[in-house]
Order: sequence, then C-alpha cells, then structure tokens
Amino acid sequence: MIKEIDLMTAQTDNVYFDNSMLEAFRACPRKFYFRHVRDWEFASPKVALSFGSAWHSSMDVIWKGATIKDKTVLYKDACAAFLNVWVETGMTLDDGTLMTLYPRTPGRAFEMLHHYLETYYDRIKDYEILGIEQPFVIPLTDGSDNIFYMGRLDKIWRDKGRVYIADHKTTGSDKSSWLESFTPNNQVDGYLCAGYMTYGDAFWGLIIDGALVQKGSKAIPPYPAGIAFPRIPVQRLFGHIESWRWETLYSINLVKENFRLLEESKISGCDFMMAFPKNTTACSHYGSCIYRYVCKMIVNPLRMEDAPEGFKVSKWSPMKGEENGASE
Repeated sequence: MIKEIDLMTAQTDNVYFDNSMLEAFRACPRKFYFRHVRDWEFASPKVALSFGSAWHSSMDVIWKGATIKDKTVLYKDACAAFLNVWVETGMTLDDGTLMTLYPRTPGRAFEMLHHYLETYYDRIKDYEILGIEQPFVIPLTDGSDNIFYMGRLDKIWRDKGRVYIADHKTTGSDKSSWLESFTPNNQVDGYLCAGYMTYGDAFWGLIIDGALVQKGSKAIPPYPAGIAFPRIPVQRLFGHIESWRWETLYSINLVKENFRLLEESKISGCDFMMAFPKNTTACSHYGSCIYRYVCKMIVNPLRMEDAPEGFKVSKWSPMKGEENGASE
C-alpha cells in the first residue's frame, strides 16, 4: 500500500512527488505552499484545463476501442466521454456562454474528434496497447531515503517491437515556441525516465500527441482552420535523464528545507511567514497567478484558518496524475 506524504508535517515513511507539485515549487514556492500545503484551489472552473481533461477522456475511449469498434460508434462514444467530463468539471452548456468560450467548446471538440479519427484510427487499431492512463512510481535514489517520483502515462503501446509513450496535449498555439517547449521539459523527462526503467532497450521514446484548438485564420490541409494534430517525437540521451533525476532531487531537498523553515516560522511569532518565499517574477506568468491577490492581501498565511474568498479546499494527490491536460 503506497503511503502518501502528509505535506503539513512532512512525516511519512515514503515521500512521493509528481511533476505538478515540483513545477509549482519551481515557479513560486509560495504557490506550492498555497496549493500543496494548504490545499487551496481556485473555486471556479478553468476552461483550458476542463477542455484538456475532457479531451484526455475522449482519447481514452478512442485508444481503448479502436481494435473492437468501427469509427462511427467510436466517434459517438468519444463525444459522449468529452461531454461527460466537460459537465463534471463545472463547465456550461449554455449556448450564449459557450460563444464566449469558443474555440474551447464541446462543438469544436466534436469536430476535432472527427478529424482525429480520420487521421489516426487505422494506425491505433494496429497498435498493441500496453497501458492507458498507466500510473508509475520510480525511485529517485537507491531507495535508502524513500523518495519516489510518480506520474501517469497517457498511453503506452508497442509497434514493430518498439515501445512508445504518448502524451496528449491540447494547445491554442501553433507557434514554434510550443513545438520546442518539450525539450528540455521536466514532465517529459520524468516520463522518459519511467519508460527506460520499465521497458529497457525496447523503449524508443515519447510522442507528444498534440491537438490544436484555435479560431484560426489559415487552414492546414486536410484540416479546417484552427484544427491540427502535431505529433512531436522526443528522445533523450541517458545523461539528460540522469541530469533530470539530480535536478528533481535538488528541488525536493529545497522543499524539505522549506518545511523545516515552516516549523520555525510557526513558533517565531514573526509577522510574516519565513518559509516558501514568493517569486514575484512569476506573478504575471500566463496572464496572472491565481494566488496573486492572496499575496497582496495576506502577510502571514499561517494565521489564516480558512481558504480565502474565491478558493476551496481540495487536496492534491500525486496518485491522481497530472493536474492539467492542457499545454499553452
């Protein structure tokens, strides 16, 4: 039985981290504290994440069913799966509101799913599928300090004797910067490390299975404007994988040191929190950090018992896999 880390006390036999946790810490230690120590999550649904999660669900249906269902049935099932997750994550079906969300809407997703099946159905049905939403746990050291890295691989398949991992990403960008964003990339490197450790020499690498969703002004045949499915192969030298492992351990040790500082801060009586410092250069990343106004208004969050207005308490668990299904 895997035992999760209790981040409020950092006391457990085994300590597990995933990419979402580490990327939050690297972006801003205070963001990590709010999301992964206090469990504060934005209460309103986030369109890009809901769309990405729903797209992942429809991909699961397609990859599971391609060998046993024809395209017509599979298309209907994939659309239904998308719609179910869209509603479950709190998104609307009101036509007026959907117009303001376009192109990230169910209707646009249904159009994308049609073209995805036309492009990939014949390939997928010939794959030997080894795993769908497959969780993994890998040791970051020899195991003596019980530090593990966790994740979830979207798809694993074997084709002509080679093993591949697919990672689904939805994006609103067709710029080269998006295509290049996966090298280097900590999340991808973690997946590659898991692939090499699990499948050895049979493992070839990872494929970014991209899905472009934008209004679009220029069509890329055979797709209509705003729809495309870029596939990006990613491989790494073993030295890069070892570098990722060291850098991951480095970040985890910084997290552990901040937990030590947090305990000191609790008894210091100081007016501010002497742990998990703010990285103010990250406040405006991707528009604006959701915790920005919290940092503006609250000097010492240790003195707050309840989540701030506009947030809810929702414990993140590395057992769930990645927190988002979107990549901008």
